[in-house]
Amino acid sequence: MTVKTIAFLGAGTMGSRMLRHLVRNGYLVKVFNRTRERLLQFADEGCQIVESPTEAAVNADAILSCVSDDSASEFVWFGPTGAINSARPRAIAIELSTLSLPYLSDWSERIVAAGLVPIDAPITGSTAGAEAGDLTAFVGASEGLEAAKSILNSFCSTQIHFGPTGSGMQFKLVYNMVGGGIGAVFAEGLNLLEKLGISSELALDTFKSTGWASAVAQSKGTLMLKGRYEPAAFKARYMLKDVLYALAAARQSGARAPFGELVASLYANAVSQGAGDMDFSVIKATSSDWNALDDQT
Repeated sequence: MTVKTIAFLGAGTMGSRMLRHLVRNGYLVKVFNRTRERLLQFADEGCQIVESPTEAAVNADAILSCVSDDSASEFVWFGPTGAINSARPRAIAIELSTLSLPYLSDWSERIVAAGLVPIDAPITGSTAGAEAGDLTAFVGASEGLEAAKSILNSFCSTQIHFGPTGSGMQFKLVYNMVGGGIGAVFAEGLNLLEKLGISSELALDTFKSTGWASAVAQSKGTLMLKGRYEPAAFKARYMLKDVLYALAAARQSGARAPFGELVASLYANAVSQGAGDMDFSVIKATSSDWNALDDQT
């Protein structure tokens, strides 16, 4: 299948950068975003601004969604003005968002019932990665994989196919739960070293150059030491949402995830302190007072 026209639903921090790459790669992109003010910048960049997901999906060969959570996905796909109302048969439906497994299963069933091809491809990478077209997609697809790959190549340097539809989302939820846990324990380590009197700068340099914590030290360490948590590359409230989705999957599968429960409580504490829209590295500041967590752990 040759894809020429793409409906893009969601022009937030990541989506806005991804859709620019699609335009640069020669696709006709029709874009919808619930906050219309965000779309004004795209009017002169080759995008067609539309009023609804329904309008975006008209004659689209592929429909991509990059939104915050289950309810937002439900709205853009199946709401009163959802894309499903006008989607053409056999169009490729790609969900780039990080969503819960029960919702994704229901999404896939409804997409198939409408005659479309469902593919989950949650993406990971920083805003800088999105800007550079250097994201990674965790793909779940039972068909339509080659067409999806050609689209995702516009903004992804890496694509990993985990299996049938739903498997990419399964991996992404665990991936983010692990990432949230690593970020939290790294923050705890920095706080402890500060209490012990070790130079924060020397500690961070050492973490960056050696050991298991090298990756998180390089990506989040400087932010933590400087206390600079805005603008957010990945918001704390989204980390909490993803960890909670992962824990729901653990319960459904019968797996135990006690550390995941603790990680969720740490990010819930951050959100309760008003840090939900800050980068998730703010966990260093919000977890420094452990007494605040006594009632949660």
